[in-house]
Amino acid sequence: MMPTAGLSDIKKKINTFSSKELVELLLKISKYKKENKEFLSYLLFDADNQDLFIEQLKSEIDTFYEELTPRTEYNTKKSLRKMIRLMNKYLKFASNKATETEIRLHFCFQWKVAKLSIRSSSSLGKIFIGQVEKVRKLIPSLHEDLQYDYGRELEGLLP
Repeated sequence: MMPTAGLSDIKKKINTFSSKELVELLLKISKYKKENKEFLSYLLFDADNQDLFIEQLKSEIDTFYEELTPRTEYNTKKSLRKMIRLMNKYLKFASNKATETEIRLHFCFQWKVAKLSIRSSSSLGKIFIGQVEKVRKLIPSLHEDLQYDYGRELEGLLP
């Protein structure tokens, strides 16, 4: 297996390319994998306006919960995990702790609005508690004002 170049080596090599060559490289990378294309799309269109990105992601979460029909515990759990995977991917793109906290809190609040029980099903309870724990770990890394605001919202979530 060929060794992968380090980040500093890649950065040095990139600096030797012209802008036209860089565009070609980016297009090749975006064609290679869907996630690369989604990440490039985020960087080009959504990274500059974090508020719009947050609103779009919240809207997607709202739509998910509106379409969620909890027939069986298995289907509900499967759908929730799918939404969390999608949410995690977009949050990885944003790499902003305040954004991540806000989105995860919104996911949990929508859970409460949808009246999904965390007590009747241990697996659903674990999913919900997992998201709450992620928010709890994120809050100390935020600015003091945000810590207070998100801390209060988190308190409102818990029974």
